[in-house]
Amino acid sequence: MIVSILRQPISICSWGVFVSLFAGSASALAQSTSGCSTLSAERVSLAQGQPSSHTTGAVPLLTGAKLRMRMVADGESAGQGDIAISESGETEAPLIAGAAPQETLFVVPQDGLYALEFRSDGAAPLTFEVQCETAAASFSPSASPEAFVNRRTGRLLAETPAQINLGRRGNKPDTLDKAIKHKVILDDEGQPTKLSVATSLQNLAAAEGRNLADSKFDLWVEGRVSQFEQKFNDSGIRNKAEGNAGAVNLGADYLVKPGLLIGALAQFDQYREDYDAFNTTSSSQGVLFGPYASYRVTPGLVLDAQVAWGDSDNMSELPDGTQVNFETERQLLRGRLTGTRQLLGLQFTPTAALSVIEDRFANPEAFPKESGSFSGHLGLGSSVSYRFKLDDGSFVQPKAGLSTGWTLESLDAFTMDDGNFSNTAGAKAEAGVTIGTVDGVSIQAGGAIEGIGQSDYSAWNGRVSLTAPLN
Repeated sequence: MIVSILRQPISICSWGVFVSLFAGSASALAQSTSGCSTLSAERVSLAQGQPSSHTTGAVPLLTGAKLRMRMVADGESAGQGDIAISESGETEAPLIAGAAPQETLFVVPQDGLYALEFRSDGAAPLTFEVQCETAAASFSPSASPEAFVNRRTGRLLAETPAQINLGRRGNKPDTLDKAIKHKVILDDEGQPTKLSVATSLQNLAAAEGRNLADSKFDLWVEGRVSQFEQKFNDSGIRNKAEGNAGAVNLGADYLVKPGLLIGALAQFDQYREDYDAFNTTSSSQGVLFGPYASYRVTPGLVLDAQVAWGDSDNMSELPDGTQVNFETERQLLRGRLTGTRQLLGLQFTPTAALSVIEDRFANPEAFPKESGSFSGHLGLGSSVSYRFKLDDGSFVQPKAGLSTGWTLESLDAFTMDDGNFSNTAGAKAEAGVTIGTVDGVSIQAGGAIEGIGQSDYSAWNGRVSLTAPLN
């Protein structure tokens, strides 16, 4: 088992809490038992005979919600009554009072729990009606379905399955501890933030000395789970969310020849965000299926490619208790060229990678302004390292690298149209050193500077990790 300790700052992400997801289309999708929908569904009638009243239950309402209230008398009867509203148990002066019919509009001044009280003098039957409308215009664009999908797919793009690489076939572990690769990453407080496990049928066979280790066919599994905290800044308001993400990849491949591997995989992934300020949750479960290939173009140059299709089920719990559900259809494309060159003892590793995920809402008629989400990245980089071998079998290996990348807003970005192909983060320079021992223990330390060449963006981070077998 491998343990790795990671220390680096938590990244800042754009604010996208689903304060009111799908404000314009919630009526078509939401399954609600409280909040606006509850008040709108409750039509109250107070009978003639004696003074009476009715109080609704306290429900959460958001700032800007509109309550349109009517008090009407049955037939030609003349009756009097009033409607009052209470916030957190404190009843205000009546919004309307006197003889029916009357109506009024109340706009919620701030988030809170509200209840309505209907009263009648009993001289005639009175009916009370409420229409509650969510203030869609007050919501930030970053609270849209697209914002949630973008964060989810961004994390999905960053997690490429390591098992699809041709280099896996060259590893022949001699123990079960090496055949089942475990890795745990801890934060600077010693808490686990990421766990990954990977193995294959051939690795297990090699560890036990079986002939299957030389078969051209292989089955493998790779799983990972992580937890994280995100900080958001939306119109000057700072909030945070805690979340977790995970994926399980199942694959099967065939070694056509020593330099060509083809296969297919199935991925099952989940993503969840919990928002402390609103006591709400957004979550997603998805699947992807498709082929992959790893090809040695020339000695020291390998091309990995993957294509997959699938869908996802998503849910957002709104502050008023409403649950909104939606589905997406998605497709993924990955391609990566990795080179390895030796020159005067120096090892050069140039890379070029393209990753794209497109999510399309399965019911676009419910989202007239948003048809889906597109996330893509094209990156170029290179690193150089040199390993100094020490007399006792240990080593010291310094490393430096330079990379840059472009954000793609659509596949049409390759036409270089304005707004479709942009480099807003500039270049990134990295440097570090690895110290290893004959026992398999290694310490890695490094740092990076981002935003080189940009006037409005800069960042730096540092990382120290310890890797050691536990057997």
